[in-house]
Amino acid sequence: MAQVITKADLFAVAEADIMAVVSLIRLFTCGRHQWALDLETVGAVEHFFAEKVPTLSGPVGALARKAWTTKTAWESPSGAAPLLAYDVSRVTIESALADLQRPGVLVVEDLVSDRTFLNAILGVFNEVHIEQALNQGWLEVCHSGGGGRVVAVTEDEALKFNIIARVGALIDSDSLYPSHHTHAHKAAGHLLSIGLRCHVLTYREVENYIPNRALATIRPYARTNKRLGALGRLNREQRGHLDIKKGLGRLDGRFRRSPREHQDLYDGVPEDVLGALEGGFGTNVISCLNDAASNMTSRDYTSLGADVSGELAELLSMIRSLI
Repeated sequence: MAQVITKADLFAVAEADIMAVVSLIRLFTCGRHQWALDLETVGAVEHFFAEKVPTLSGPVGALARKAWTTKTAWESPSGAAPLLAYDVSRVTIESALADLQRPGVLVVEDLVSDRTFLNAILGVFNEVHIEQALNQGWLEVCHSGGGGRVVAVTEDEALKFNIIARVGALIDSDSLYPSHHTHAHKAAGHLLSIGLRCHVLTYREVENYIPNRALATIRPYARTNKRLGALGRLNREQRGHLDIKKGLGRLDGRFRRSPREHQDLYDGVPEDVLGALEGGFGTNVISCLNDAASNMTSRDYTSLGADVSGELAELLSMIRSLI
């Protein structure tokens, strides 16, 4: 959702583009974008519609008066991503309207796995507005084909906008330990530096955010229960940076990834726990969310780590700002 600030000159009766103005107002009446205006503009709006579109004068005037409020009320709640703001005047309305009618874009690495992850958290955290935006075509999730292509695809999507690009990216960190700075962090830094939005997951990838309740639905249950038992004996950081799909893996009795790559993250973990996690939960593990998500609550995500719910709230706030 963008914040659209209109000035009185946009509603100057003689020069106004009636169709463009009406199209802009429709974006507010359906709840797609947020209208911000001052008292002078409220009067201009009422006069314009009384003169040019009298059938809409009453409801639009009421909407304008409702939107007229203090500047602090237009600002995002504390901790939320700030809304992208458009200053719309008679000069900019054509370009701004084209942008505001275009869907916002969230670029992801893999459309299937990332959309499954998003669908789960949208339902659990009751993100009705984002779900509506996806259903109405106000927001699109764009497949990039992998972490190495996210920057290029995000930049390409941004070029389709005239004034402000409502484009952001969600990237797996691919981090092997908590302080691991990866290619994903470099990509995010670049996107942020050119005015786009980006969220890099704190944990390794989206699969690390699958709650145990969902993992427990994977067959065969006997093997899954054994792996879940071992997973439960890891601390939050160890679970968060484990390859949930493939596990730790072994080669000639040694870990496939050297201890140096994981730093000291798995030092002291009992051999039986490491052995149980050799194979992971499978490359299609994310699909377990399709059926399990309806039975999950926010507590399932809190169980993954004290900061997980807060991180997901930040991600959802970023996505909301792209609509």
